[in-house]
Amino acid sequence: DALAFEGRAALEEEELREALGLTRGGKVLEEDAPRLAERLAEHYREKGYAWVEVTPRIEARGSKLVLSIFE
Repeated sequence: DALAFEGRAALEEEELREALGLTRGGKVLEEDAPRLAERLAEHYREKGYAWVEVTPRIEARGSKLVLSIFE
């Protein structure tokens, strides 16, 4: 899978993928990383997590986007 979440506890992974408009196994482009991180942070804020931080990271091995979430 080209997308992974770290630090997620409050919300389910499927909900996060849905908020991003992505399905499991979908392709994620490196240039989309900042926009996806901001979209995910907005989703958390809508759920009441005002101080959430989402940091994107590209893992070269496998070209995976990892979104690190500090709830």
